[in-house]
Amino acid sequence: LFQVVFRNSRCVDCGVEGDSRLLPLVCHALKEQVHPVPAEPFHPLAPVFRHTVAEPKLVHVGTVDSTEHKEGEKGSDVLKDVATGSLIGIAMGSFIPVLGAALPSLFGGNSVTIRVVSKWSCCDKSVDSEGCQSQFPCCAQPAASLGCQEVYQCCSSLSAGNPGCARRFPCCSCEEGTAGCREQCSYCKVAWGQVNQGCIGRQHNHVISL
Repeated sequence: LFQVVFRNSRCVDCGVEGDSRLLPLVCHALKEQVHPVPAEPFHPLAPVFRHTVAEPKLVHVGTVDSTEHKEGEKGSDVLKDVATGSLIGIAMGSFIPVLGAALPSLFGGNSVTIRVVSKWSCCDKSVDSEGCQSQFPCCAQPAASLGCQEVYQCCSSLSAGNPGCARRFPCCSCEEGTAGCREQCSYCKVAWGQVNQGCIGRQHNHVISL
């Protein structure tokens, strides 16, 4: 009696299994590596906050407060006369502005000097003094602030206006130019190692015993 012994094997290329002598004459043609999804833009480095101006400047953050200092023995009476005379002058069309000191010859009394003193409310310094706080002119934030704009480190572009300065594949997170993450038949596009009876290959080149 004769006994037929089958030796189970599998083709690594197309995945078909059976006796190597009886495998169907269908296999994949040529292997290729591809990415199954298109590449998408991305930024290789994370965004950071920066200021559009490199260095902060000293500025005043308050308002200018002005006070009047009156000097003279009959200050209140003289000022009253000045105000009255000004109104009369306006009505008669002969107004003459009074600046600085009120002359005794006009009022028959002692002169009164009005001295206006202006200071910054934030630091009580004169209006022509250097600023009292350091801040960035671009955003009026203090010098210790991180920044007023979010910028990507890789390309220095604003995070809101640029989707990416490079491209990568979502399927494997590899950048453009790298080998594909999927191995498939260049003809039928079925994954390498999976059976497809409609492919055009005829010879099984990589058969292993099971």
